[in-house]
This record gives sequence, structure tokens and C-alpha cells, in this order.
Amino acid sequence: AAAGIDADGKLDAQNVTVSSNTGSSDTGIDLSYTTSGKSIIEASTFEDLNDGISVNEEIPLQVSNSTFTNMGDEGIEINIATTNSEEITIQDNNFDTIAQNAILLSESTANYDGAVTIVRNNFESITGFAILADDNNDDADDAEDTLAGGSYNFEGNYYGARSGPSGGDAGVDGTGSELDLDGQATFAPFSA
Repeated sequence: AAAGIDADGKLDAQNVTVSSNTGSSDTGIDLSYTTSGKSIIEASTFEDLNDGISVNEEIPLQVSNSTFTNMGDEGIEINIATTNSEEITIQDNNFDTIAQNAILLSESTANYDGAVTIVRNNFESITGFAILADDNNDDADDAEDTLAGGSYNFEGNYYGARSGPSGGDAGVDGTGSELDLDGQATFAPFSA
């Protein structure tokens, strides 16, 4: 898969714009081979791509103050093969017009047992889930396997409606973008 930025080590990216016009129609930033150090992506723009950011390693990650627009698949996709005890922070971002999921936390044989913080994000026009925790990357309802043993804070996000997020098994009854956490993370209060 083509990537606008393909990082082999720790990445600190600020004020970066990656769009289909920069030669990548697949992934904006691919951190699939990053194996050490905290990657920080802030104040950046991702537009007209399949995935904004793709991570396939167990690394500490911070994404903040960035915009994801017109994604053909995921805004941020994090897929791990072994238990991830690293800190993941996704905060103060805007996700608009996402064809699948704004944020996908996926794993094939492990879980996220570190601190996962997804706060103060804005989710608008999301076709799939605003946040999906998915075991085996099959878009199935299995967050209880993916989010097990860690600390999860998904508070203060805006889901596109004053009534809050909708659906999934998260025990919510709002009309905004769908949330699937199986009760494994705190998501209230949400931003109205």
C-alpha cells in the first residue's frame, strides 16, 4: 500500500498535510514498521485518503489537533498482533465524512492493556462507528476481548448530536455516530 509518509522509526510530525494530491491514495501516515519511541502527530490534515493513519505495531502514540476528512476507510486504524501496554492518546481531533470507522482499535490475538485515551474529538458524518474496538479485525461486536485489562477513557467527545452517541452495545441511546465499546470504557460525559 502506498503511503504519504512511511516511518521506520519514531515520528514527530507537526503541521503536515497529506491528501490524495500528494501522491498517496491509500494511507496518509503508515507507522507499520515503527518499533520504538513515541510517535507524535499534531496539527496535521489528512484528506481524500483510504486511511489517515495506520499503525500495526505496539508503540506509544499521540495524535492531537488534527483533521481527518473524506476517508475511504478509517481515520485512524490501530491493529496489533501482541498485547499493547503502550499509551495511546487521540485527542482534540476532527473526523468528518469517514466511510468506515473514525477510530478502529483492532487486534488479532491480543488486547490493549495500557492506557487508551480518546477524548475531546469531534465525529461528524461517520458511516461506520465513531470508535470501534474490534477483535480479529472483522467488524464484529467483540470489544470485551479487545479492551481487556487496561485503562480506557473516551470522555468529552462530540458524536454529531446533542443526545450523544448511538448504538452498539455501549448502553447509549443518543442519535449521534455509533459507538461500540461493550461497556469496557467510560464515554460519558460526552460533549453536547
